[in-house]
Amino acid sequence: AGSEVGIGAPFEGRVSALLKDDGDTVKKGEVVFSLDTNDRSENVTDAEIDLVRKEAALAEAGVELAESSRKLLESADEPSDVTEARLRSRQSELQQERAGAQLEAAEAKLKRAQLLLGQGVGRETDVEQAASEQRVSLISLRIAKEELALANETLAFRVKTWDVAKVEAKKNVVISETRHRRAEVDGKAALLVLDKAKRELAKCSVRS
Repeated sequence: AGSEVGIGAPFEGRVSALLKDDGDTVKKGEVVFSLDTNDRSENVTDAEIDLVRKEAALAEAGVELAESSRKLLESADEPSDVTEARLRSRQSELQQERAGAQLEAAEAKLKRAQLLLGQGVGRETDVEQAASEQRVSLISLRIAKEELALANETLAFRVKTWDVAKVEAKKNVVISETRHRRAEVDGKAALLVLDKAKRELAKCSVRS
């Protein structure tokens, strides 16, 4: 003989369809009545829309992370302007060394001309020419020193700019990683909300 079993709604709501009457035989798992699904259908739709948004945000965060990671790798490579400034600095060093050697030679030539003139075997014109060469060499050395100082200042500035860029690139990666993790968490939370909304919607069909 069958037994009577009371079946209640899992939550408050308007009954939209009554499929069994009192006293009817009901098989296990059979739908007895249905509750209005409007509100819970809307919840599912809202949750689906939110999940799509969260997935789009996650994809965008992934692109941002990939881009910031790429820029971080690129920042490790010496920029062309730094390489150029380093080369210019080295060239200026060599120019200063050459100018210094030329000045030493000019000074030695001047001393020799002065010595020969003092010994009565040299000429005044040789001394004047040597003195002129010495003055030109001195000016050339001063110019070379100024160019080297400027080249080194330029190099230091560009290296500092590069260092700042590397720090900025690292910071951007950290920010991108944080945003990506947050987007992942938001996406998982949105999926849980959708699953819950679907379960609530399924409960609108009350079964025995």
